Amino acid sequence: MRIDDTKARLVDVKIEDNLDILLASFGLKGIIKSSLKASLVEEIIQSLTGDIMDNIDLFFEELEEYYISDPQFRQFRLGQIRKYIFEERGYVTAHMIKF
Repeated sequence: MRIDDTKARLVDVKIEDNLDILLASFGLKGIIKSSLKASLVEEIIQSLTGDIMDNIDLFFEELEEYYISDPQFRQFRLGQIRKYIFEERGYVTAHMIKF
């Protein structure tokens, strides 16, 4: 197993352990309203080794897969789900990256 595969599996486990929080709110409005979700996402990303931007990308790539496969999200088109992921990634990136 490659390091990236191991990291992806670790992210999957952390997402699965926290699905109730991570899928309860979505998009920019959802992550702003849920300080619990924002802090959990940041905690998961910070727990990973390596480049912070790579870890942010990996986390949201994995989360997008969960959004797409979850029955709650079947009411949304793929483009809308990707928009939610884009908004959340931007919010988290802005809070985690210090310029």
